[in-house]
Amino acid sequence: MYQTTLDVSLVFNQLRSEGEAVHRADVAIMSPYQ
Repeated sequence: MYQTTLDVSLVFNQLRSEGEAVHRADVAIMSPYQ
């Protein structure tokens, strides 16, 4: 579970660094804790 959370965080950070908007709803959908 920890590794999945880390991987998702890295992807979102990469998207932000490329100028993409990452919204709260995006994070909620990708959450491994649903």
